[in-house]
Amino acid sequence: MAAFRYAIVRTGGYWRIVTGRKSIGLFLSADQAAKAAARLACEARRAGHEIEITLQSLSGELVKADLSPTSPLPA
Repeated sequence: MAAFRYAIVRTGGYWRIVTGRKSIGLFLSADQAAKAAARLACEARRAGHEIEITLQSLSGELVKADLSPTSPLPA
């Protein structure tokens, strides 16, 4: 099965989830976007897909996100 990749990025004062050629949602915080991305990833994983989530850091780089409940979001 294909891998699903989700990137959480800041655009114009909001956070979005970008996957493939689609932009999903407008979120006020990275935390809100991360929670939504985690839900999407859970559904994809249940369907048998590999998943990868990245988060835009303050410097603009995309870093691999660990969205387990105890992991802080990267700065």
